[in-house]
Amino acid sequence: MNSTVRLQEIHLKNFKNVKNGTVTMNSYNYINSDEPSDISDILGIYGQNGSGKTTLIDSLNLLKYVIKGEPLPDNTTNLISFGDDFATLSTKFLIQDADKEFLVDYSLELKKKVPTKTSEKTGKVIVSKERLDFIDLSSLDKTRKVKVKMIDYDIDNELTCFVPKKRYNDIIRENAENIYKINIARAFSLKDSTSYIFSELMTAIFRNSESMDERYPQIINALQNFANKNLFVIKTDQLGQINSDHLMPFNFKINSKASSGGNRDNYDVGDSSSITNEYIENTVVSDGFTIHFFDNFSIPEEMYDIMTKIIEQINIVLSALIPELKIELCNLGAHLSTSTQKLVNIELISRRGDLGIPLKYESEGIKKIISILSVMIAVYNNEGVCLAIDELDSGVFEYLLGEILEVFEKNSNGQFIFTSHNLRPLERLSKESVVFTTTNPENRYLRLVNVKKTDNLRDFYLRLVILGGQKEEIYRETNSFEIRHAFRKAGDLR
Repeated sequence: MNSTVRLQEIHLKNFKNVKNGTVTMNSYNYINSDEPSDISDILGIYGQNGSGKTTLIDSLNLLKYVIKGEPLPDNTTNLISFGDDFATLSTKFLIQDADKEFLVDYSLELKKKVPTKTSEKTGKVIVSKERLDFIDLSSLDKTRKVKVKMIDYDIDNELTCFVPKKRYNDIIRENAENIYKINIARAFSLKDSTSYIFSELMTAIFRNSESMDERYPQIINALQNFANKNLFVIKTDQLGQINSDHLMPFNFKINSKASSGGNRDNYDVGDSSSITNEYIENTVVSDGFTIHFFDNFSIPEEMYDIMTKIIEQINIVLSALIPELKIELCNLGAHLSTSTQKLVNIELISRRGDLGIPLKYESEGIKKIISILSVMIAVYNNEGVCLAIDELDSGVFEYLLGEILEVFEKNSNGQFIFTSHNLRPLERLSKESVVFTTTNPENRYLRLVNVKKTDNLRDFYLRLVILGGQKEEIYRETNSFEIRHAFRKAGDLR
């Protein structure tokens, strides 16, 4: 099943400073409509500091780990709201291929695990509950478009690993060994803080079971392919490496086509699949890699060919964003590593006309644009790619930022989610492409109402900050007199 997966909705409960909050993508409103939306799935998250913008990006990053079947990140305990023992993340996806269409609900619960042994880490978080349901939108029988419960897992259920019980019994009846695999998957999920549904053992059971509805492995495969190859989450700490550690995180999607001679894949822009982390062990991952650009550095010869294609791709757009600017991959010669692997010494050069300087001396904004440009190209051209970036505006000239986002809203095929403090994009985007955070942790995300097509969204928002007028307060008012008084009072404590 060669599927396209598109995120439709995210609901958070007890995630950091979000007690409850729901964000929907534009396309979700058109699932049952014969008329597709003429607005691309671009979504900006705006609001005052500490109001839940980054939390949404964090939740997508967590979702990526879980569906890939990887252990939860070490800092996952910080995602659960202070004073709570659990948090839930619920998502909806639209999965499409040539003749199938599913609306899939996937939800998970994170729970703080109380150590039972002195050797166990405190603050460990586990995936304590998961549920995967779907509605078959391609069914010809309109009356049968009901939600089908695929699997409902609760680690505290002592009677059975999951329900529906009939599905559990069918799997065991088909192969007696499955009962051991099911329980082993449960034990490893608890031990390693991984998903149960998307664990290697459980996905293998779903794929190989003859009694299983063929739609189940199709849906699981589509979601895992999405998380592994088409969901890109770029957080501020990743981009912060650029100046603090002199590291350049390259986020990219280069596509593969098998060569006719059966040799190693040739990587080309324009196909549907991306490089996998098996291609060059410990060097390339599906959504990026990091290079050290403080001085020249060495990469495997295969990686040099990939980077050449990435830079060729980036330069096409880079010179349109920043006139005359291009980057070059300077080959400084080859040598063998201690393990006899052929390496190439390279240095990244920034060039404007005849003037070239090492890329490390370029501005933070330019280095950031270069870092994310390849995957932005993928989002623009591929409807199955979803990119989420925290603080997109950091270091980027506001006029250029507005121009880029306007182009994406009108023409991009993929899904683009970003947070920003710069209000310039509000002058370029429609109200459907923006969600605002509120001061109410029980209802964190809000789309503005009563906005006319002739209204400047930036001016409208600033009026709301001062005067209010929405269902929820979007800004907790500050007072310049109180700020001045606070600074003087704090100074008196010296």
